[in-house]
Amino acid sequence: MKPRRLLLGLGLALLGGSLTAQAPAGGTLAQYRVHSRSLEHNLLGDPADQPVEVYTPRSYQRETARRYPVLFLLHGIEGTSADWTKPGYQDMTIQGLMDSLTAAGVVREMIVVVPTARNAYAGSYYANSPVTGNWEDYIAGELVAWVDSAFRTIPRAASRGIAGHSMGGFGALRLGMRHPGVFGAVYAMSPCCLGMVADIGPENPVWGRMDGFRDRKSLVDAAQAGDFYPLAVVGLAAIIAPNPQRPPFFVDLPFRAVGGMVRPVDSVLARWRDAFPVAQVGRWKDSLARLRVATRIDYGFDDQFPHIPPTVRMFADSLAAYRVPHRLAAYIGDHRNRIRARMTVIVLPFFSSALSDRP
Repeated sequence: MKPRRLLLGLGLALLGGSLTAQAPAGGTLAQYRVHSRSLEHNLLGDPADQPVEVYTPRSYQRETARRYPVLFLLHGIEGTSADWTKPGYQDMTIQGLMDSLTAAGVVREMIVVVPTARNAYAGSYYANSPVTGNWEDYIAGELVAWVDSAFRTIPRAASRGIAGHSMGGFGALRLGMRHPGVFGAVYAMSPCCLGMVADIGPENPVWGRMDGFRDRKSLVDAAQAGDFYPLAVVGLAAIIAPNPQRPPFFVDLPFRAVGGMVRPVDSVLARWRDAFPVAQVGRWKDSLARLRVATRIDYGFDDQFPHIPPTVRMFADSLAAYRVPHRLAAYIGDHRNRIRARMTVIVLPFFSSALSDRP
């Protein structure tokens, strides 16, 4: 099956700003804490009680017999749920968008669940790890179960979608392909870390500097000073090559500095390469094909993270090779812009159409 490839034009960003001011008072956004047994006893000391924000639409309190489809919305590295729920991130909030779009009849009413998945390494990647805790089990298992018990959802995959941006896009793709019985529709916006090329590959000078970091504080201090990659690669290593016997970071890195040169650690490098989603499409092709609707992915031509455009295309090519239905869209823009427009024009209408509202 040949995928449909789309180019999102310059007019995309012009949409999405006119609806909010006209929307009446609408849905409710509330904060909760969910205890996760899957995150207990992680080696980073991160709490097992995790914050989550939940948007319920305007009819939720009034129509007490009605049940709703659910969208799980994932944030990127160094972020929290506030990326989607507080003003300032692309001048949008998920509450504002949903209220506006439902009032205008553009999308149907849905519950939107926005977890926080930031850890001591700035991001969990929504994956299981003996180092960081079992975030995949928390999101796809415990959190989904909690939402279904606490809210009037339609508790089946056909009525449950997952989306995210950057690390959240990675998480959405990975969780979607591994849990088609939980999520029925997936949208990944500028997903990071799909393959080991460019700034995740050997040419990144960060590998030669890693011996200079002796504890977690030094990684965090560097990130706060604008040196992002040391903390990012350790966080990624924690899900790709965790090593609980190797403090202080409990990870194996694929390269090391030897005599002023960066050299591969062959056994570790093989583990890294095999762990990225581009290498796992064949393994999970049947699960991907079980998704109720075609997976959707987008990226910007001018993404600041050089690995994202080629690895998104590589992932899409692998999907095509295994005849997995999907749609790939590219737009003129970078990693962070046009998010509001994409959510308004494409992402939320996609889930409105894709998710079943039949109990």
